[in-house]
Amino acid sequence: MLRTRVLSALRHCAASRHNSTQDIVAYAWDTVRVELAVAL
Repeated sequence: MLRTRVLSALRHCAASRHNSTQDIVAYAWDTVRVELAVAL
C-alpha cells in the first residue's frame, strides 16, 4: 500500500521532465513522511 503509493508518486515525478533528481527525492520523502504520520 505505502510502497505502491510511493512508487507511483516517483513514477509521476520522473515523468515530469522539469523535475530534477533532488526534487523527486524530496517529493518521495515528503510522501513517506505523510504516510508514516497517517499510519501512526
